[in-house]
Amino acid sequence: MYSFAVLFIAAFVFVIVEQDYDMAIKLYTDAINLYPFNASYYGNRSFAYIKTECYGYGLADANKALELDRTYVKVSVKQIYW
Repeated sequence: MYSFAVLFIAAFVFVIVEQDYDMAIKLYTDAINLYPFNASYYGNRSFAYIKTECYGYGLADANKALELDRTYVKVSVKQIYW
């Protein structure tokens, strides 16, 4: 089983370096399955969904991130654009 740190770092590398957003979605989904109360996992997966033009999933994840953490500003800004 992956540790949270390994999943987070791997997803970050795929998004920033490789721009493999499908793999980032998979890794963030794995992280969410392991720890479903982390708003940043939902927020970052939301970004990956947006980059793959899955806007409905991106918005759902942004809403979930805000449900978990109302102060998560990064997601609040993303919602302005929807």
